[in-house]
Amino acid sequence: MNSLPFCLETERLLLRDFVSSDWTAIFAMSQEPTVISFQTWLRLDNEQAAQHWVDEAIYHNRLQPRSGYNLAVVEKESQRVIGWLGWGGPSEPESENEFDFGYALMPDAWGQGYMSEALQAAVAFMFDTLSASRVYGECAKRNV
Repeated sequence: MNSLPFCLETERLLLRDFVSSDWTAIFAMSQEPTVISFQTWLRLDNEQAAQHWVDEAIYHNRLQPRSGYNLAVVEKESQRVIGWLGWGGPSEPESENEFDFGYALMPDAWGQGYMSEALQAAVAFMFDTLSASRVYGECAKRNV
């Protein structure tokens, strides 16, 4: 396992591997009705479930070779975790070098361009460093 933490930096954000204390931010997101209406995986019933979710993300981020990235989206100025951004490698052998991504963001951070900024850095990393041939994300039709 690799013990070096991963981090991408943008003008306003750090996209970094989760640390144990990030469970409070994940739990806060899981309690936001506007967030969980589109994120079925983020419907966490209690604090223990949020701690387990973060522990699992940390575990999977450390696997070698690394096939998944579950990152805390941190606003540099405040050092506050404002979201999650994740992507994973191919689940099918014939789809080598294809990455699927997803994200969630606290509602008070919506409309400020944070996720566009984060995704630009993440997609560039996927193509430039991970040699992606295709990057895609899916969303619910009603998620405007």
